[in-house]
Amino acid sequence: MASFYFTGTIKEIYESTALVDGTMGEVLVALSVNNDETFHVGDRIKVGYNGAIMESDPAQIKTLSVELVDE
Repeated sequence: MASFYFTGTIKEIYESTALVDGTMGEVLVALSVNNDETFHVGDRIKVGYNGAIMESDPAQIKTLSVELVDE
């Protein structure tokens, strides 16, 4: 189970990865951890990750969970 979470908006989608603009800035998120959901640009999502952030541009994380957020 993920211990760290952030929410953000999908800006771009590249196959199974998305560029998300969130509370941590722009982060690459693996959408493939949730094959039950279809994600689109503009969706608000909640992302669970292991706490480590790779200092790249954009930042990368080990995605543990992704879910849509109703707002």
